[in-house]
Amino acid sequence: MPMLYQQKPYDGNWATFMTEPNFYNMRHEWHHYHVWGFEADKWTPDKIITWINSVETKYYDEWKGNWLFVGEWSIASNFNMDDATLKRFANAQLNMFKKAVGGWTYWAWRYYDNTESEWSMKAMLKRGMLQWQ
Repeated sequence: MPMLYQQKPYDGNWATFMTEPNFYNMRHEWHHYHVWGFEADKWTPDKIITWINSVETKYYDEWKGNWLFVGEWSIASNFNMDDATLKRFANAQLNMFKKAVGGWTYWAWRYYDNTESEWSMKAMLKRGMLQWQ
């Protein structure tokens, strides 16, 4: 997994790293979070959702290297979002990650036993925040 500053389509030489025909079944891993670098003094939930839908989604469309695998993500943020906003935030990310041909994994199935934790996939499924369409 490259450093965070190298996780865009044309950062570094990752798009040509270990590609076919010399290498097979390779994945390129990105860890995609919206916690760090999205502090409340400069961002709002709506601004982040718009950013995901209009800018970050293009990263997946423009990627030319090995299959992308999102090895870590969650709907944790620096904001206390109401359920409707949190669901829009989650859906924006899920729709973007559908473009990761190599798939994705959520940060944790269970983050302790906190049923409200946005780091916990189990808690977010139970609350109805993560839904597949």
